Amino acid sequence: MPHTGSCACGQTTVTLAGTHTTQVRLSALINADHAYWYQVLCHCLDCQKESGSAFSANVVELKTNVTIAGPVKEYLTKSESGNTVRHVFCSECGSPISHVSPGFGESQGIRAALFPEFKDIPIAAERMCSAFRVKVKTDDAVFVRSRWPVIPEFKDSAKIETM
Repeated sequence: MPHTGSCACGQTTVTLAGTHTTQVRLSALINADHAYWYQVLCHCLDCQKESGSAFSANVVELKTNVTIAGPVKEYLTKSESGNTVRHVFCSECGSPISHVSPGFGESQGIRAALFPEFKDIPIAAERMCSAFRVKVKTDDAVFVRSRWPVIPEFKDSAKIETM
């Protein structure tokens, strides 16, 4: 069943055609198979600046399963690993929508808060900002180099330094 979410002003929508039971190999991300959907918290400096907070909360979906409609703008940044990251946001209200990086392989990060029904999706990973080709257990990866000291670690999750 597809899920559709929207930005703060409602003019930009995102539809995810995949389902939470889809299996995907995110080998470029963490070299592990994951069942959809799960949240990935990103503590990288880009996500901190874009969210105005200590981290961003995202779901990861195959690019072929993502449809973004409405007014958007994009900008490019370089991550700590040197990867180019494409950030997509609503051009009307400025809500962050998505980010795409070579680190995600054939997938992309979509802001979890766009979908109110996703509030109960488990946090499977935290990432920090660089190349993270680390073999980890399913539901267990984290980028943490730039995590704010006041943000506690998620117990039993792998820590990945950078995107």
